[in-house]
Amino acid sequence: SDNGLYELANLPQQAQTGELKDSSVDGKKGNGQSAIFVARNRFAVLDKTKQMIEIRDLSNTIVKTIKAPVVTNEIFYGGTASLILSSTTSVVLYDIQQGKVLAELNSPPVKYVVWSADNSLVALLGKHSAFLHPPCEYPCLMSVNSYHRRKQKLLIE
Repeated sequence: SDNGLYELANLPQQAQTGELKDSSVDGKKGNGQSAIFVARNRFAVLDKTKQMIEIRDLSNTIVKTIKAPVVTNEIFYGGTASLILSSTTSVVLYDIQQGKVLAELNSPPVKYVVWSADNSLVALLGKHSAFLHPPCEYPCLMSVNSYHRRKQKLLIE
């Protein structure tokens, strides 16, 4: 299907060679375009065809269902209990607990979201553009040829 699949597998904290279980037997699977952790024991799954976001626990049980506030193509981590929703014309920061849009930015489609180590800065990267927030002293919506992430720095060419 066009919607995609996700698989949730348990990994041991200290594994010995050959000790990992087959995730197709032990793992939990489901349909969804994107699956993103939003808390220590919760993850969000985007059902793109229905435009619904399911919040699931680690046993893969749906604990909450949310109608996407905009037509959403991808979801990204937006901080604890928040998601960044990417549409064809905008990016939305959505608070899952309050059920409301915190911010919206008109932008081309976003393909990657990169947070700084302390989560104070975010780079929204598209196919040909990048947006840095909070805004820097230079124009932050720019044309992009390529980008690389090295340790704590993001290099945009």
